[in-house]
Amino acid sequence: MTTIEDITRKLRDLPPDALNEVEHFVEGLRPTRLVSINDIILEDAACLRAHVWLKTPDAIHAASALRAGAGLFVSNDPAFRRVPGLPVIILDDLLTP
Repeated sequence: MTTIEDITRKLRDLPPDALNEVEHFVEGLRPTRLVSINDIILEDAACLRAHVWLKTPDAIHAASALRAGAGLFVSNDPAFRRVPGLPVIILDDLLTP
């Protein structure tokens, strides 16, 4: 599993122009909004855990995004590709030439 430390290390190793592209991409994701976790999201997360085999925090993130109707879910964990209906982009896919 990719951690924040892994992503940070990859970002540090990028040439300056590539880092600017990543920052520009992330800025373009605005506006974002916070979604409160409720019983429905937790039930959805439990289903994702059972059927898609996500870890609990990942399942909660995915369930929240699905319930909120997220237009794009940005991660560096390809496991999110297994979530039906979740529009996922993997950062490594953007950074790999």
